[in-house]
Amino acid sequence: MTAGQLEDSIIPDQLIPTGEIADSVLPTYTLREAMSIQRPTWLIEGLISRSITLISGQPKSGKSALVQKLIVSILGAEPFLDRAFLRPVNRIIVVATDADAITEYRDRVLQSNITPEMAADRLILIPAQQLHADFCIRVQAELRPRADDLVIWDHLSDMAGDFNSQTDVSAIFAAMRRAVGDAAMIVVAHSTTATGPNGYSSKKPLGSTVIMAKARWSVHVEKRPDGTRTITSQGNASSGEVIRLSVGASAADLHVLEVSTEAEKASTRKKRKKETRDIRGQQIEWYRANCLGLPNSEAARRLAIEFGDSHRTWANRLGPSGWMGQALART
Repeated sequence: MTAGQLEDSIIPDQLIPTGEIADSVLPTYTLREAMSIQRPTWLIEGLISRSITLISGQPKSGKSALVQKLIVSILGAEPFLDRAFLRPVNRIIVVATDADAITEYRDRVLQSNITPEMAADRLILIPAQQLHADFCIRVQAELRPRADDLVIWDHLSDMAGDFNSQTDVSAIFAAMRRAVGDAAMIVVAHSTTATGPNGYSSKKPLGSTVIMAKARWSVHVEKRPDGTRTITSQGNASSGEVIRLSVGASAADLHVLEVSTEAEKASTRKKRKKETRDIRGQQIEWYRANCLGLPNSEAARRLAIEFGDSHRTWANRLGPSGWMGQALART
């Protein structure tokens, strides 16, 4: 069956020629047989899955820099963000859809003191205008990724089809998965820049719940106002972590500043909220004892003297939309 004929088959954007289905034996496992399968969960503990790792973040957040740091770590035989590789990586195959992605990868790798001799034939850069089933078939047929390879698709924003279509997303992920075989796989995708009612942007890649559900493990990259990067990991293989990184002379020059688990972060946030509630409770009691009946301007002046912050800040807090004004209105 030709690629064109495949597109007309029952499974959209299919991946498996009919001949292969007819000649293969459907793999089946009893529970006992499944217990004998020894497939490592991690390429890098807690960061890069041996299955599918989805790296997301807003444009210019540092996604490609993180991937390039990973490449440099492999080629330079160094740990990645202070963590060892649990198994060696032979080839790194990068499928890049941005117009200047190949030269960008080249330049950043060279800036990190990786020479062509060090990379040899282990780093393979492939330009692609769009990710679709036929292209994935070519990757599999011409490169034949092996279990000790790493295949990086950068980025999913240029996939064929609808980001929110279960059919389209399932088809492209199946095509990519078949193309890489037993190799580890990283998919890079933009997350939405739209801000929700809570003031935060969604971490969903391309705003799609369907895409998020396809990844066994995800790593979200954020650029902080102080120039640092934060990566948040999550998935069904572990509870996840938050890692804060500093950026050196080049974009891929990343160094770990702090590591905490999501559970620790949640506990810290809960503790801070309680402390904030306690402090605000004390300030409201002080207001009732010392400012009740005074104009807001005078009350704001006294609160500023007692608790710090400016007169204007306290005036805003006492206003109808301020937290103290709303708390006093409820009582």
